[in-house]
Amino acid sequence: ISFSQFTEYPVTLENCSYITFDNLSAKYFRNGFLNGIGNHITVSNCCLSGLGGNAAVSLIGDYNTIKGCLLHDLAAKGITVRAGDVATQTFGNTTVIDNIIYEWQQIYTVYNAAIDINGYGILVSHNEMHDSPHVAVEVSGGQCVIEYNLIYNCCRESSDCGAVHTLGYFTWYDNVYRYNVMHDVKDLVHEPGWGNGVYFDCWGRFWSAYGNLFYNIAGTALCGASGYMDLHDNICVNVGGPINIVYWGTKEMPDFYDNESWMKNDIRLYDYHSQLWRYTSSRTLLFAEVGNSRFQTGGHAPVEQRMQIAQRHAT
Repeated sequence: ISFSQFTEYPVTLENCSYITFDNLSAKYFRNGFLNGIGNHITVSNCCLSGLGGNAAVSLIGDYNTIKGCLLHDLAAKGITVRAGDVATQTFGNTTVIDNIIYEWQQIYTVYNAAIDINGYGILVSHNEMHDSPHVAVEVSGGQCVIEYNLIYNCCRESSDCGAVHTLGYFTWYDNVYRYNVMHDVKDLVHEPGWGNGVYFDCWGRFWSAYGNLFYNIAGTALCGASGYMDLHDNICVNVGGPINIVYWGTKEMPDFYDNESWMKNDIRLYDYHSQLWRYTSSRTLLFAEVGNSRFQTGGHAPVEQRMQIAQRHAT
């Protein structure tokens, strides 16, 4: 039996750069190990276990790296990173690679992922994650890549979730999930439509998933509960349903969001009429203007009006 009096993060960083933590072992803290803000921070070859708090490692900044670490027996999250800028579409170039994470979410059992990424231009690659009551990877951002990961025995005490779960805004788009292996993902309820392999949840746009192997998935291997998703060349073996598509509405924008709140809280936060957004995110701009036309007309915009908007952007 171990008792800890250490209630704070043992390491905190504020606006630091070019610091490396290598080959360290930390355990039995009431909080996590590292809470930092800065760029070019590296955490490598560390063993972190028996930690409380929100996350074992939490980093905000660009060009940060967490690699080759072993994390296990954690109260909540394993690794959480925030990098890049959606507004300016600046890549964060932060990487989470070659880590092994297991038995997280031991106290805070939902929506505390092994790897939680938030921002723009983040890479999660070659990690192994297993044994948890809920999600393994949470993605909140755009232009992120989740690849070559091994994920298994997750979501074992929950449902209506995904081992890889995406929940974001309409401006979080063009994320990629590829070349991963996922197996033995549980589903406490095991009802059709819960999508507990990869769950593209509400608001997601323009995700792609290809080249993945899914087997022994209790619910579904892929669940598109969003829009404009590209799912191809995946292998699904012994799954409840290879692809399950849940769409909340009959038009191109779900009725659930047929109000101005998503516009005010999401797209309107950014200068989506700027030249940058028109060049890189024309689909998002089109989606926003179609939505605006529906608000102005008190419902679904007439087909002629939507076609005029689409033609204007096409030219």
